[in-house]
Amino acid sequence: MSDLDIGDLISQFDGIKEYKIVPYGKDGYVKFDSIYYENELHFDGISADNIRIVPDYLIFFVTKSHSDQEGKFRLLNTPQLIDTLNEDLKGLLSAINIDYYGFKHISDSNPSILKKSFSLKPLQKYKGNNVLRLHIPSLDQNQVSYNEDYLHCHIDNFRIRVTGMSGKELYMMFMELNNYIEKSNAILNFTLKNSMVYTVNNNYVFHGRYGVLKPTSREMYRIQLYK
Repeated sequence: MSDLDIGDLISQFDGIKEYKIVPYGKDGYVKFDSIYYENELHFDGISADNIRIVPDYLIFFVTKSHSDQEGKFRLLNTPQLIDTLNEDLKGLLSAINIDYYGFKHISDSNPSILKKSFSLKPLQKYKGNNVLRLHIPSLDQNQVSYNEDYLHCHIDNFRIRVTGMSGKELYMMFMELNNYIEKSNAILNFTLKNSMVYTVNNNYVFHGRYGVLKPTSREMYRIQLYK
């Protein structure tokens, strides 16, 4: 597929009056042409300083897929997951604010790991539903570390901190959350196929991808829409 194909797709979505394309990237889309490390489950727009343009929908357009055995795409229904959590974990996620340090975003692609980027309550209400607003650290112990104050996420090289919690306590909290995810019906793991268009409601559903053993070619475009 050529860039013209993604342009045609954008023009179709651009014609839907109630939605606008998030101005991310000079062409209104982002192209991903390879995969390697895990893409941890997350909410798009977590670092946005203008909540009005946090994407409501994500459009993934696959033009070159990869092996069926590795790098499966992941979708997590966060309201469904929250319903399965024990009251202690749910209460903790509702009570804390997470501080993110060194988190890359559109206006700062190379922030200092010491710089506080933003704070966010991880469990919130959206249109009457409990939802998560998080970047969930990997279950892979080689990709996370902690000290007295911080949990360090190595894949995207940022740190998180919660006042009153140690780095180890944060790590244990996220490992418990990850364990719920792995055994939950709220998570869907599947292989992306050529020429397919996938639409994700970003308000409720996290997305991510498992890693692969070595860098692999895979071509996909992402469009973000907001009301």
